[in-house]
Amino acid sequence: LATLVDKIQLHLDQLRALKPHRVMKDSSAAALRLRRLSPNLSEEKAERLAARSTRSVEGGVVWRWDPLHRTQIPSVFSIESYLAAIRRITAPVSLFYGDESWYQFPDLAEREAALQSAKRHVLPGGHNLHIDAPEALADRLLEAFRSETT
Repeated sequence: LATLVDKIQLHLDQLRALKPHRVMKDSSAAALRLRRLSPNLSEEKAERLAARSTRSVEGGVVWRWDPLHRTQIPSVFSIESYLAAIRRITAPVSLFYGDESWYQFPDLAEREAALQSAKRHVLPGGHNLHIDAPEALADRLLEAFRSETT
């Protein structure tokens, strides 16, 4: 495991190399990029998200979100201290995953085991379940909330 100094150095290196968003021709070009990243996103939703998620600049549009989101914040927690902290969670926990998700924590099994009351839910879709399967996600969330309040 990297030391805290190594993590801070990595973060500072990322900040130094941080580039602003590339200018896209228009919000339709942004919508096309969204659909490439989330193929299940409809053209209509992509257009709405792109219009809401971009701002005009000279020569086109750029994303509104802060480019700092592309960096990793150095964690002062070790995996062991993180697992010890989540083992103390006594509230019911629901974990939602897309069956086509590209994102996985290497220590996912350990994290799930540490959350003693966790219920795993796998839905059709990728990393962006709120886009890929909004109705199924809403239904499962309501089901989880109802079962925890009765």
